[in-house]
Amino acid sequence: MKTQKLLCGLILLLVSCGKSKKFNKQAFFAQIASKEYVITQIEIPEKNEIVTDTFKKAYNAKNQLIVENDNIFFRYDSLTGKLAEKIICIDDNCEKLLTWKYQYVDEKTLIHQFLNGELQQTQELSRNSRKSISKVDSGYVFANQDDFFEADRLKKSQYEFFEKDKKNKLHTEQIYLYDSIGRISEIIRIFDKDSTNCIKIAFEYDAEDKKIKSLHSRPMPFDAKFSYYYTDHYKVYTYNTAGQLAEVKTYRNRKDTLTPFSITKYSYINPQRIFLSK
Repeated sequence: MKTQKLLCGLILLLVSCGKSKKFNKQAFFAQIASKEYVITQIEIPEKNEIVTDTFKKAYNAKNQLIVENDNIFFRYDSLTGKLAEKIICIDDNCEKLLTWKYQYVDEKTLIHQFLNGELQQTQELSRNSRKSISKVDSGYVFANQDDFFEADRLKKSQYEFFEKDKKNKLHTEQIYLYDSIGRISEIIRIFDKDSTNCIKIAFEYDAEDKKIKSLHSRPMPFDAKFSYYYTDHYKVYTYNTAGQLAEVKTYRNRKDTLTPFSITKYSYINPQRIFLSK
């Protein structure tokens, strides 16, 4: 019975997404009850470049995120409060839309992505895994699977990009390691199942569990073996008095290099909201 209901719901979903209907973004703007902004300023000293950008978020009266950057919109189920739909306007007039539809069945979440009504991706989320298949074009497919520990901690991600006949395939695997109190201690990214072709990112934290440093390393040869990692660059994170991320400095790991390669500064408007940085 549950399977029949699921199939019926999926058929209705596919039919409804195939219908062409003018998207009304003003209906979302009319629901806005509060806004917040994050302003980023990226400075590259050696090139004397500064790039400034503003990231916008807007919330409804229920404190649900409904608009990002004036072109990403979120709709929620009126009964459960769960996310029901995410819509991205690709052009200014919202004539070209990317749409994600969410269904919740037992302990699983089913997500279907559409481009102007044409199915592009299917995704299944459960407590222990997340799987998705994406149609890139008529000849290629992108697939990934995420495996989780308990408490939704990510254990491993695998990404594959391949032709439909699967003769040519690119494979990337990402492994997550945690310390004794559950913080991510390392991320290891392996390309094409080759342990010598990888990147390792190690994290350091302060007494309040805020990330303060990340070291980005690659394996280096030693006696014809890849037996140790060389830190190519590292990042230093600082925070303001409200606990928000204030600055990220990136340094190349070179001898006598004290000047950062890049500096990213964060400013916050509407400080009563707490920003969480990943």
